[in-house]
Amino acid sequence: MNAIPRIKDWLGLSTTQRNHPRYVELIVASSGRTAFTLRLNIYYLHWAVAGLALMATLWLGGLAWAAYDHYANSDALDHMDEMALQVRELEQHNSDLTQSRTALAGHYQDMLNKLDNLESKVRQLATRYHLGDQAKSGTSAPVGGMGGIAYPVEPNAGMSMMQQQTQSRIVSLNQALDRIMARPHGWPIAGAEITSHFGVRANPFGEANLEFHKGLDFSAAFATPVQVTAPGVVVAAGFAGANGNLVEVDHGYGYRTGYAHLSLVKVKVGETLKAGQVIGLLGNTGRSTGPHLHYAVFINNELVDPYPFIE
Repeated sequence: MNAIPRIKDWLGLSTTQRNHPRYVELIVASSGRTAFTLRLNIYYLHWAVAGLALMATLWLGGLAWAAYDHYANSDALDHMDEMALQVRELEQHNSDLTQSRTALAGHYQDMLNKLDNLESKVRQLATRYHLGDQAKSGTSAPVGGMGGIAYPVEPNAGMSMMQQQTQSRIVSLNQALDRIMARPHGWPIAGAEITSHFGVRANPFGEANLEFHKGLDFSAAFATPVQVTAPGVVVAAGFAGANGNLVEVDHGYGYRTGYAHLSLVKVKVGETLKAGQVIGLLGNTGRSTGPHLHYAVFINNELVDPYPFIE
């Protein structure tokens, strides 16, 4: 309650102070000079001190505000830097996604090209070897109408599913191609003469009886190279009684071929062969009337006529 009158009295605002001012006198003297008195009105002195205090308060407030503003701006700049970094990362991510999609599209197109080539090759080989089912399994672009209920698919998921489907078709076509290539085809001796077909024939040794011949006999010059008619693995190689020197090759998918009466065997059991590889030389070993090759074809361990396979 007494604080305000005291402040007014200190500042010289009271009636008494205004009517009866007070002074502070300072005597200033120096050697060799006349001393003089400096009189300061306490009323004005108090106001000067109050003004200086106010200025100091304002200066300190401004300094504090500048410090706060610098801190706030610095934090905002840091936040802006973080946002700029996030924007750059998003732009890079979008660029990576675009490149990834482009690469996926190119990879898918490569798969489609490979699929078309495989289908064409399967059709050609199937037609060549009269394999109707295999020819149908490799069809190209559909001809005619298409339809049915459409179920939308998200683009990325759709691309992935299409790649999987295409890869599955490629695997199926490769399997079909492997089955076709495993099928014996062609002549085991180029330019040879067929001297005996598959089936019933007269006894070639002059005996008055008939016998069933389970293969094809090819006649050519002694030691003519004999070629395997499909890729496969040698399962027999050596002397085999009436068959003489014999080579048997397993081609997979139930196919097996035999080459009998050889003069020389040039492969061994377990060896992997390519189609057309020489497996021995034509000879006259075993039950034979002269130099020739007995060629046999097995399907699932059953002997069949080799003639359709050499066409």
